[in-house]
Amino acid sequence: MCMAESGAWVWMNQSWGAHTSMGDSMNDSIWTKEVQLPEFPRLEGDLKTDVLIVGGGMAGLLLAHRLTKEGVDCTLIEADRICHGVTRNTTAKITSQHGRVYAKLLKRFGAARTREYWEANQLALESLCELAEGMDCDLERKDSYLFDHTTARLEKEMAALQTVGIPARFVDEVPLPFPVEGAIGFSDQAQFHPLKFASGIACAINILVEIDIFALPLIIQAIRNQVVSPKSADKILHCFKRSLSGLY
Repeated sequence: MCMAESGAWVWMNQSWGAHTSMGDSMNDSIWTKEVQLPEFPRLEGDLKTDVLIVGGGMAGLLLAHRLTKEGVDCTLIEADRICHGVTRNTTAKITSQHGRVYAKLLKRFGAARTREYWEANQLALESLCELAEGMDCDLERKDSYLFDHTTARLEKEMAALQTVGIPARFVDEVPLPFPVEGAIGFSDQAQFHPLKFASGIACAINILVEIDIFALPLIIQAIRNQVVSPKSADKILHCFKRSLSGLY
């Protein structure tokens, strides 16, 4: 999050250049074949808002949803279509297990901070699933497995999980079409269709709470408390300061 001297700007995930070069090279996403993402009007004229969210990927949409629930006046702008950058090719998993991360965290930050990381991810998982349950986005609760071709790294990760007190289990077999030396399982994780979910979030925000979602030219420039589109000088978005304390 980038805080201006007299405004709040939130920059999400992806570079603006990615919407053309990288975005156009990712047209074969399996997710885009099953969903039609909503389109939004281009911004005409100036706009004033307390919080400007730059980027309409998953992170930007979820932030807009949370802020509007808290009564914050915010606007989301996107250079192309929503979810046409990194989100278009994201995975379907919703988990608190992200590779062999816990052994690394334990070594660097200690048990208490590592457990806080897991608790934050579990809270995010449950919050996201609660939100997804009200949408047609193929949400399913599933166990998550971390597998490897050698046991040494898995044993190290499992030892870290046990030290921190994170519920996990070691299994000898997983339903994969190739052999593994074992896996670490996390119960009651989830998967969904990310673009169906994002489409539902975008429509809910736009219709139910009337957040402003606009398409904007490719490149923008931030100057103090203003965000300017150089392709059209009469389109200026003014950001005014608002406290976000207590929202997270």
